[in-house]
This record gives sequence, C-alpha cells and structure tokens, in this order.
Amino acid sequence: MSQPLLRLLDAPDTRIAIVGASDDTQKFGAMVYRNLKRNGYRVKPIIPKRPTGDGDTAYPELSALPFTPELVNLIVPPAQTLAVARDCLRLGIKHLWLQPGAEDAEVVAFLDDHSFVYSTRDCIMVRATPRHPRPAPDHHPAQQTSR
Repeated sequence: MSQPLLRLLDAPDTRIAIVGASDDTQKFGAMVYRNLKRNGYRVKPIIPKRPTGDGDTAYPELSALPFTPELVNLIVPPAQTLAVARDCLRLGIKHLWLQPGAEDAEVVAFLDDHSFVYSTRDCIMVRATPRHPRPAPDHHPAQQTSR
C-alpha cells in the first residue's frame, strides 16, 4: 500500500473524485461514494450521464469539477480507467486509487511510465477511517420522552 495515498486519506482537506459513482445503491460505485461521504470525506461524484449522485451534484468528467481533487478513486473498467488516467495526467492529478478490477497491464504500465502514485487491488473503504461520521440517510435518532 502506498504511504502517500494513506497520508492523503488522513489529511482533513483531501478532496476525492469518485469516477464511477452511481445512484444505483446495488452498484459498488454507489457503495463507495456513500461510505466515504457518510464517514466525513470530501467527495464528488463523476457520473457522465447523470446530474446527481446520492443527491449531490454530479460532474461528467474531472475537468468539470470546480477544483482539482488531490485523489481520484476509480470504479470503472480498465479501458475507462486508462482514459481517466490520461485526463489526470493532463490536469496534473498524480494520485489514483484503482478499485479492484479497474486495472489491467496497460493501465499499470501507463501509470508507471508517468510516475503516478497509485493503488490497485485494494478497496478504499477498507483503508479509509471515519473522520466525522454522519448517520446513514435512513437513520432517525430515537425520540426522547419526558416523564
């Protein structure tokens, strides 16, 4: 595991773009996005054909974000990962977290050739520790009663 990526996860101001986020709660992209968001991470969904992700404004591509993220998490097939990695290179983003299945030999060679700091075959949800956890969207605090 890359220590620079773990330090980014620990840094309070790290902004993470989630490429492959989804509104479909059965999809892994939705699970990752909601988990990081609920645990206090500053995340933005990258969803090309949807205006929102988990109720938040979604962006069609990294260059549409109003800021440059410090970390990009990819939950897409390798061909899309390679295209996004090329965008990251153009935008000056060098820290990538590839969820299991987002990489292949061509992707890894590209990342190595361009000196990216990256992780493969390791789930960000396992490594990310809760910051300021928020209740799950369906959580309702118990009502207090007085006697």
